[in-house]
Order: sequence, then structure tokens, then C-alpha cells
Amino acid sequence: MVVSKVLRWSPWGAPVPSVLKRRYLVRLRVARIEGLAPAICRDSTAAVAIRWKGPPKGKGISYLSRRRRRRGNPSREAEVDATGEAEWGGSEENEFENVCCFSFPNVASAAPVDPASIPPWEISVSILSGIGGPKEEGKERKLKEVGSVVANLAAWAWAFQKEKEREEKQKQKHDGVEGKESQFHPQRKQLAISIKKDDLIAEAMIHIEVSFTEIRTVEEINRVRTNGAKLMKCSQQDEDHHNSDGQITDDPCSSSDIDFDGGSSSPDLRQSNLKRRFLPWGSRSRAVKVSEEKTNRETQSQSLSSYISNSSNITHDEDDPIGKWETKEFISRDRQTKLRAQSFFASIDQCNETAGGESACTALVAVIADALHSKGVNMPNKSELDELIRVGSSEWRRLCKDSLYINRFPNKHFDLDTILEAKIKPISVVPQKSFISFFEPESFESLRGAMSFDDVWQEISKDVDCRTKIYIVSWNDHFFVLMVESNACYIIDTLGERLYEGLKKAYMLRFDDFSRIYKLPEVEEGKNDENGDIYREICSGKDCCREFIKRFFAAIPLREELEFEKKGQGNVNTALHQRLQIELHFTQPC
Repeated sequence: MVVSKVLRWSPWGAPVPSVLKRRYLVRLRVARIEGLAPAICRDSTAAVAIRWKGPPKGKGISYLSRRRRRRGNPSREAEVDATGEAEWGGSEENEFENVCCFSFPNVASAAPVDPASIPPWEISVSILSGIGGPKEEGKERKLKEVGSVVANLAAWAWAFQKEKEREEKQKQKHDGVEGKESQFHPQRKQLAISIKKDDLIAEAMIHIEVSFTEIRTVEEINRVRTNGAKLMKCSQQDEDHHNSDGQITDDPCSSSDIDFDGGSSSPDLRQSNLKRRFLPWGSRSRAVKVSEEKTNRETQSQSLSSYISNSSNITHDEDDPIGKWETKEFISRDRQTKLRAQSFFASIDQCNETAGGESACTALVAVIADALHSKGVNMPNKSELDELIRVGSSEWRRLCKDSLYINRFPNKHFDLDTILEAKIKPISVVPQKSFISFFEPESFESLRGAMSFDDVWQEISKDVDCRTKIYIVSWNDHFFVLMVESNACYIIDTLGERLYEGLKKAYMLRFDDFSRIYKLPEVEEGKNDENGDIYREICSGKDCCREFIKRFFAAIPLREELEFEKKGQGNVNTALHQRLQIELHFTQPC
């Protein structure tokens, strides 16, 4: 799957749009880490280091030096609290910056742009751990790397470039003149990272902010130096001014361009940084200060319906475009099972009037699966998930206008084969790695010998150490996305009602080592539950995803079909296949 993506990019091939080089001052700010297990990081501090790796070896721009890279100076250390979170303020000691050159397809070209055709530009994000509280002034302490993850900076830069082009066109249309370069709020990104320490493993999530300032002329260089911090927070002013003696050549990515500091550091290392740089941009460099910013996260809590635990609230801010993963508890519709897992909610679901995709689930899963492949399986934030829902719904409405498809599906509920045939996104299904199974087929005479869902789960759980698997799951006339990794499983569902009654937001669930599913005690009607806090654990770890599908999605239909089977009223031709058959389609990019 990875090989096919590499082979598909060929900057010399005729079908690829013309390439434009763009140079940006890239700023990264570490905001928060969550999911640090207390057993791993008890009585410790955490810091983050960024390594600007650049294009992969053999695929990079020719002028970039392939000399040995080393990890940049780390951020300020932050204490890990009892919940396993570490949080940084707005100090420049947790900010990193570098000048990076990206090769983009020409956005003015009429040819469609495949995100996989954009040459990658990689960064490595490492989490460092120190024992004890914050270090005392004047004392050195070694920090041990406990985990790292590689992210594709080019994909983030491309998203910024497209948004920038759209805003400039709109401004030119309204003002009638070519607008000046716009200022954008930083993008919020979430990176899943495996933490390993003393034979213990945990899955954490690191939250970072990234901003891009395009550099074209000497004047813009000076403006970047003067007003650079405005990108990280538009309401703040940068009081520091640094002049540049660098020259801009005709090539926007020339190696003779000026150099910037490649990463912030702790105060005791800042002076030495001025003399000792680790950037791939030559020997000359200048430190660019950024102003301090305060982190302002206003949240509000809203109680959920009766299908969610009374003690569990969703913390959210309707104006927050990023969203947040939070550990929540949910009760199944039959009131027999409780799930504890990390959850994430969009602002809308497919039935929202701004999306208009009531029956668009097949188009939506294709769009989401393609986005996961294109983003390097990075999970979308709230605004990105909202946009995917709108894009998928728009594609579905476009197909609804085609008589060829409507004649085949008058109810407008297209099957997966039709969506793949329409090629709304460059993904395909591999039949050899896909499965059709049933819930408890051994309990039904007509399904004897059929593959069970438990057997399928064992199959898809194999060989996940090498690569992530992305499935489109079809069950009971609905589709959702299942992503299987070595240490976690994810469900992405665009219909909120599937999780609990009354939910009108798409959701994502993460099943990892901290996930639990419990059997709720049976309570007679009209009596109080005196032992309501005593639950029997059914399952733990990422296998909770399997039990969630069985006990939250299929429990009620399965119980009803079992009752019909006992009464001799089962019908294999309709209800059994519709309500108990589950299909897992293995996807890959075309």
C-alpha cells in the first residue's frame, strides 16, 4: 500500500500538474500531551523535541543537504499531572520554527490534484521524560526519549496553501483588487504517539499548533521577523525586530536564502544556539523571537441523553474548531453494557442541514477513508471532520442528480460498489483482504458454517505491526470506517444516532489499552440499584472495539432474531442477512 503511493508520484510524468515551489517560515507550538499513563510517567516531567527531517532520502529537493540530523533542543519541561496530562503555557520555550521549502502542484492548473502526489516533508516529534519535578536552576538533568512520531509537514502546508488561495480569490472578488497576503490562525494538529518506558507501553496524544508564513521577497522577510508572532495569535503584537542580510534569488527555495532558528530551547541554551545551529539551510542563521501567548480554552459542559452515563458529560466549545479527545462513558441501548473509551465529536453529522447528506453514508466513508490514507492516517480535528462530512454529502447529492444511479437506487442509498464505480475519491477495495461474516452464526440453523464476526476480528488483528489497516464496514444498511493499528482501533461514524439516541454529531471512538467494557448489573423494574457502582469487566484494550460493535450496535437485533429463531420464524433471505451480516472492506489508495 505504501509502495503504490510512492510509485504514483512522478514529478516528471505528463499527468502530474506543474510544480510550484513555496517557501514558508513554519512555526510549531507544543500545547498539550494527554494519555501519559501514571505507571509510566509518575512523578516525572515531559518535554518535546522537534527534528526537521525534510523530504525522505532519495525523494528530496536536490539542494537540501543530507547531512546527519540531530534532535533539536527540547521545549520547557512540564509536570505530568495525576491524569497523565502535561500542558505548556504560551512561553517561547515551547515553540519551534524553521524555514521549509515545499513543492506543490500548480493550484492554477485545471488537472485534479491528488494529495498523495505532493512530495512529503517530514518532521519528527519526540516526547522526552525526566524523573522528578522541574529541574532546578543551574543543575543539568538528562531527558530520556520515550516515544516519537513522524508527521508530514507538506500535507499541512498544502492545506494552508489551498485555504490561502481561496481567501485571496474571495478578497479580490469583493474588493476588485489583488489582496495582500492574509493572516491565518494556526492549525491545530493531533498526533498519536506510542510511549515506551521500562517495558511499559501507553498510547498518548500530542496536541500542537502549526502556522505558515510565506516568504517571497526581502520585504516579506523583514515583515515576518517583525510580525511573526501574529500568526500564532493575531491579537498579540511582536515587539522584537530583527533585520535580515540575506538575499532572495529567483528560485524561492534557493540554498542561498537566509536562515532561521530551527527550534526554541530552554533559556540556558538560547545563547549557545546563536552560534551552533542544526538547520539544513547553511551556516548563516538568525534567531527569530516570537511573542508569548496565553492559552485560552473556554469550555462548557452539556449533559447527554439517557443513553450516556449520568456522570458523563461532553465538554465542548461550539466555537472551537479543533475539538478534543476525552475519556467518556456510554451506556448501550439495551442498558446492559457500559463502555469507557476516548471519544471525539464533530460539530455536525450527515443529517445536519449544512451537510444535507441524510443517505450519504457510503459516499462519506469513501471520503473519510481517502482522507485517512492521504493524511498518513492522522485523525482529523473537528473542523476537518465537519468539512469531510460536507464534502461527502456534496458528492452524494451530485450522484443523486445522475439518472444512471437514481434508476438503480430510487431510495438514493447507494451501495459501496456504486460509490467506487463513480470514483468520487481515489480509493479501492481489495476483495482478498475483505470479509463477510455474521454475528453468532452458530445460533442459527440457516447460518451454520458461515464465518463469525469473532473469527474475522482475529484475522484483521493480525500483522498490524507493519501497517495500519483501514476498513469500510457495512452493517444493517449503514456504513462506518474502522481503522486498526497495532495498539489501538478507531471507529469513525457520521451518524450520531448510531452511538446514542438524540446525538446529532458525528463521532470518533478510540479503543486502546485504557478502554474498558463492563457488564451492568441487572436491576428489577421499579427498584433502585444499590450496587450500581459494581460492574463486571467484560473486555479491556483495543478488543473493546469488537465488543462495542457486538454489544452496542448488534445486541438488540441479535436478541430479536434469536427469539424469532426459537419460535421458528427466522427468515434467512431478509432479516438475518440485513440485520446480522457485517462486511469489512479493506481499502487502499488507487
